[in-house]
Amino acid sequence: MVRRYKKYRALVHCEVRINGKYYPISGKFKFNKQILGEQDLTLVQQKMVDMSKEVTSLNIKASDIIVTSISSLKIK
Repeated sequence: MVRRYKKYRALVHCEVRINGKYYPISGKFKFNKQILGEQDLTLVQQKMVDMSKEVTSLNIKASDIIVTSISSLKIK
């Protein structure tokens, strides 16, 4: 018997501070639970940091990321 776990998807819109200026970015992510509270926002910020490290060599910290909106997508 195979057990399937639900994956919650979210479209995250953020603003990132780079050299004193804010730039809008967004990304789709899969989470193992719904994003509900402040503790979950730190998880979202960390995912955005991980994504930005893959895309560019800028040194972005989680404190430089401001989450502006989170939209739930399909649950699979």
